Amino acid sequence: EYEALVLGLQVALHLGIKSINIFGDSQLVVNQVMGVYQCKNEELQKYKHY
Repeated sequence: EYEALVLGLQVALHLGIKSINIFGDSQLVVNQVMGVYQCKNEELQKYKHY
């Protein structure tokens, strides 16, 4: 799910989109990206830098 989010954001940037609303069904992913939850998994932390 992180990979799908990152890919979608990269496509949006490539298309020149300046503002975007993102919806997700994974409470964990959404809250980690929003900074509500800490990401303790080292493999997933690399996605937070996007």
